[in-house]
Amino acid sequence: MQNSTTEFKQKKLSAKDLKGFASKLNTPGVLIKQWRDPVFLIDTIEKGLKTQVILSLQSQLELSDEKMAYILQMKPRTFSRRKTEPSLKPIGESEAGVRIVRLWEMALNTFGDKNQAKEWFIKPKQMLGNIAPIDLCRTEPGAREVEDELIRIEWSVY
Repeated sequence: MQNSTTEFKQKKLSAKDLKGFASKLNTPGVLIKQWRDPVFLIDTIEKGLKTQVILSLQSQLELSDEKMAYILQMKPRTFSRRKTEPSLKPIGESEAGVRIVRLWEMALNTFGDKNQAKEWFIKPKQMLGNIAPIDLCRTEPGAREVEDELIRIEWSVY
C-alpha cells in the first residue's frame, strides 16, 4: 500500500485536475491536507504554481491587479504578463503564490465560511500590529504570524 505522498509524486496533474483544483478553492477544508504536505508544496513551487489558481484566489478575494502584484512581490506590469502565462515562475514567484494560497485555504478551514474568512484575511487586525493578514503574507515571517493567529483562533487560545 502506498502512502499519499508517494501517490502524489507519481500522479501528474492534468489541466482538468487543475481546473477542479481551482474551483475547489471555494470549498472550505477541501485542500488543507494538500497545502500542508511539504512534498506537494515543494513540487508545486519547483514546477511553477498554475496561474489559474492565483486568478481564482484574486477573484475570490476581489483584489485588484495592483494588490495581487504587491502580495506576490512583483510589479503590476509583470503580474499582467503572468496572467497570460500558464504558471508563475518556479521558486520565487511560485513560493509567494503558494504561501498566500496555503494561508487562504487555512483561513477557509478555520472559519468555515468564505465571507467570514475573506473579511478576516483582508482587514487589519490589532493582534497582527494593525496589519491585514494578506499583507503579512508577502514574507515568510509574516506568513508564520498569520498561521499562528489562525491556529490560535481555531483552538480558541488567546
